[in-house]
Amino acid sequence: IMYPAAALSMISMLAIRPDDAPNQLDNGILVHIALSILAYSILCLASVQAIFVVYRNRQLKSHLHSNSSLPPLLVMESTLFDLLRIGTLFLAIAITLGFIFVHDLFAQHLAHKTFFSLVSLVLFGVLLFGRRQYGWRGSLAASLTLWGTGSLMLGFFGTKIVLESIL
Repeated sequence: IMYPAAALSMISMLAIRPDDAPNQLDNGILVHIALSILAYSILCLASVQAIFVVYRNRQLKSHLHSNSSLPPLLVMESTLFDLLRIGTLFLAIAITLGFIFVHDLFAQHLAHKTFFSLVSLVLFGVLLFGRRQYGWRGSLAASLTLWGTGSLMLGFFGTKIVLESIL
């Protein structure tokens, strides 16, 4: 809930008072940060949806679906892929803006974050392509979603931990 609110507050800060941007960052960097947070939050929601898809699939396979309050599996998968499309689009735009507006990637210790974000983007892209071309769904889709989100989390949080604790 907080990630979309943070992204919207950054975007509104740019629209309302661009002169008061923190540390006088470029507007392009702020838009990159806002889109990154928005993409991250949407893709995290997709990973939670993927867990529900796996749970619902197991319920149906074990014939325990009579007391379930979850929607039908096809609706849940459709929601999962809607979230993945939107999140992947925002992630691709955020990465592109990062390449445009970040001046020295290695001096700012952003190479790890960029690498894991690109791995995540490739995983989500492969999943969306596989869904469109080959009809991938179910546990394969959930697994790739969780791997992509894990890579994104490693890029966002793992890099920070390494830089602050180890290096």
